[in-house]
Amino acid sequence: MPYAKLQGVLLAGLLVVFLFVEIRKQLTIRKVIGLISCGLIPSIILFTYLFSNSLIDEFYHSYLLFNLEYSGSLTDLKWSLVPDLIIDSPETTPFFVFITAIIGSLSVYLFTRKSFAHKNRLIYCTLLLIVCWFSIIKPNQFFNHYLIFLFYPIFWILGVVSGEFQHLYPSRFRYYSGALYTVFFLLTVSSFTKKNLGIDYLYGFTYQPEPLVATIQSLASPLDRMSIWGHGNLARLHCYTSLLPGTRDVFASRQINPSELQPYFIARYKKDLEQNRPRFIVEDNQYADYQTHLQTIFPALPQFYSLHSRHGSINLYVRKDFQQ
Repeated sequence: MPYAKLQGVLLAGLLVVFLFVEIRKQLTIRKVIGLISCGLIPSIILFTYLFSNSLIDEFYHSYLLFNLEYSGSLTDLKWSLVPDLIIDSPETTPFFVFITAIIGSLSVYLFTRKSFAHKNRLIYCTLLLIVCWFSIIKPNQFFNHYLIFLFYPIFWILGVVSGEFQHLYPSRFRYYSGALYTVFFLLTVSSFTKKNLGIDYLYGFTYQPEPLVATIQSLASPLDRMSIWGHGNLARLHCYTSLLPGTRDVFASRQINPSELQPYFIARYKKDLEQNRPRFIVEDNQYADYQTHLQTIFPALPQFYSLHSRHGSINLYVRKDFQQ
């Protein structure tokens, strides 16, 4: 999990603590060593691969340092970010509303009867919710996919209160679980009818291509590469043109925006341009005062590339030995 998303480190660590607390009476030195060894196997495999391919430095800068810098400071935490994200996500809002209503209703019902048999599980749920909430708001970014972290505590809590309800009313549980799964199924089916931008991008060829895409397609060959000196809004061009990136970064926000790591990413971008010599370079020339221009880091641009066309704020450069 940490290597898929660094935000998951706290969650993974907390789950390990829960595991050791639950099985502490069964633990021996041999079992502890075995558990720790099994937990380290993915990291050992990863670092063996990185070392054998001389990627340790790349991993250190691009993943560890970048994510730590990206996560921001503790003084910028916005605790209301999570409900804002839920409201802004129409695909998942019904799920969260429904699950919250079920959890709230069952919790009130069980607390009024003082029938919680496993109170330590309530502590686990609370800690899990706090850690996942913190993981979502720590980067201080309004990204809807961060809500994935909220599913861990929500479904854990749902499982706990449902188990307590089954313990109290075993004969009624079948009706409760049947109703629960029915609503989940209906919510899932209803989400299929909503427009999905990812699917739009995937099947972008069914739409009338924008002039920039049409221009690139008219010039490109299947094995050509394209580099983008711009931000994430231009990453779609790789989907629409079916061209692979000419640099390791699909877009160049890390090179354009100032940061402590910017010199490293600029040097890497320049090295990729020199080695891969992509046929196309797409530049977004709407720069803020503090941002780095393409020709600042690649002054040889006019020597090797020609400005083929302008599309609004976008410049399309074509390598001179490929001009048509």
